[in-house]
Amino acid sequence: MSAANFDESVPENSNQAPLMGQTSATLNQDISSQVYTSFNTPRFSFAPLVLWPFSLTSSLIIGLFTMLLSATGFNKKTTSGNFSQHISEQSSSAQENDPLNLRKANSAVKWLMKECGENYPPVYIGEYSEALAVARRGFKYMLVILVSEIQDDSSKLLEILKEQEFIDYINTNQIVFWLGSALEVSGMQVAETLMAGLLPLFALAVPRFDMESNNFKMSLIARLDGIPTNVELASNSSKSKPIIDWLALPISRHNSVIQSARRDQEERDRARDLRLEQDAAYHASLERDKIREQELRLQKEKLLQKQILRDERLKEKEILENQKLQWRNYIFNKYFASAEPTGSPSDRICTLSIRLENGMRVKRRFNGDDPTERVYMYIDTLSLDDADTQTTPPSSTLGDTNKSANDSSIVVPASLNNYNHIYNFSLMCSFPKLLMPASTQTIHDFLTETKNWPNVALVVELLDSDDNSEDED
Repeated sequence: MSAANFDESVPENSNQAPLMGQTSATLNQDISSQVYTSFNTPRFSFAPLVLWPFSLTSSLIIGLFTMLLSATGFNKKTTSGNFSQHISEQSSSAQENDPLNLRKANSAVKWLMKECGENYPPVYIGEYSEALAVARRGFKYMLVILVSEIQDDSSKLLEILKEQEFIDYINTNQIVFWLGSALEVSGMQVAETLMAGLLPLFALAVPRFDMESNNFKMSLIARLDGIPTNVELASNSSKSKPIIDWLALPISRHNSVIQSARRDQEERDRARDLRLEQDAAYHASLERDKIREQELRLQKEKLLQKQILRDERLKEKEILENQKLQWRNYIFNKYFASAEPTGSPSDRICTLSIRLENGMRVKRRFNGDDPTERVYMYIDTLSLDDADTQTTPPSSTLGDTNKSANDSSIVVPASLNNYNHIYNFSLMCSFPKLLMPASTQTIHDFLTETKNWPNVALVVELLDSDDNSEDED
């Protein structure tokens, strides 16, 4: 696979914007096409190109046979490079205690964790394509190591990976480290993509701008087939130094470009976050304005509804007052427009002295055969003078009849057909203090029962009115 097409199989990130200006130009310099190989470059030969498919096929067959023996219990031997046996040992514990999500880890990662304990570099747990995407989006280097339990000298690789100097180097340079086994299908596909020869294979990739796609892709900038011989010659305390030196050269050549790309990406992320914050604040402001407008609209509707109800009550009150006035006029003309009756108690004529609510006193003679409500009617019609409807009060000297006043020629107005008059006062006898009800009982009978015939003093007492409370509402 060429350096420019290292991650063609990986989906592009739609949110990833290309670098502009000098950064894009720098990423396409001639050094970007250079691939660094092992320290001791072997002589050119066609043998690896011809034999590597057969080597992988044989390794796969032997690996599957070994896994079959391990599963059936015929192979009990444990070696430092036996990944498949480690899978069966860790399968049950991984399901119960899985803090690192080991169920997604491949066999090589599980082998690394078993052999190195807690002393190993941060390894990406997931698919190869996922690791590529993480490195590309974060503008980070990606180190790929492919191993095989059949062909590898795995103990030497473990010595390299366990060294703290190598772990610190991976962390310092923020390298995405992916480890895979060529005996698994996923690892075999990666080996075929990278055209792996001698294992372990070390491959270093970096995000580079692609002019054709106008986006960044992961490109191979260095590869190393097999562990170099100078690792064996290195001291016990620095087995990883040749690998670190091999990584340092291409990283130093591309580091300025990667750092610039990271800064540009961070600036774009900050700008995007700022836009998101501004959009969120804008939408929140719109929502607040919408809520405020809704509240104002509801308040206006409530006030309008109150005004409509108030107008309806005022109209009803106006109609009621008009009906009261018409009723008083009708009652006055029917019963009190003529002179009050004359005669003596023997003629069933009584005299009532009434103290009104304003303190004034009114005296009038009534026919004892009239109902007690007639007295209420008389008092209620006295307000006609105040309304300038009747300017001449009922006379107490006119007439010479002792009959009950009742002019049948007076017609009830049509507006009073469904009207029921309610008195806003009551009449109390001064002594004994008794209520004179507005009923059909005759005045003679009531005064006789209360031993007040033929003269009695009455007091007008106003009843509570609901007009004030209605006005407040």
